[in-house]
Amino acid sequence: MAFLDAAEEGAGLLEEADAPESKGRKTYNVNSSAITRVEYDADSETAYITFAKAPSGPYTLEGVSEIEIERLVNAESPGAYWNANMRGKY
Repeated sequence: MAFLDAAEEGAGLLEEADAPESKGRKTYNVNSSAITRVEYDADSETAYITFAKAPSGPYTLEGVSEIEIERLVNAESPGAYWNANMRGKY
């Protein structure tokens, strides 16, 4: 069994500490007749919104805050929230 000396053991910790934190990509399945799924990448502030009747893949929206996505997916009517607060803005 091999043991790491103190210098080798500490080297990995420095690399992890210097690495930027990633908030990651979150996926939300939305209970809506208009919007079926929302994916959000907090690092790039990019949202991918899949509409129920869209002929192609998800719409890509850049510059969207995380709080805006939370409001969308938690709205009583995500479709109405989209129309009133996000459509045409991004």
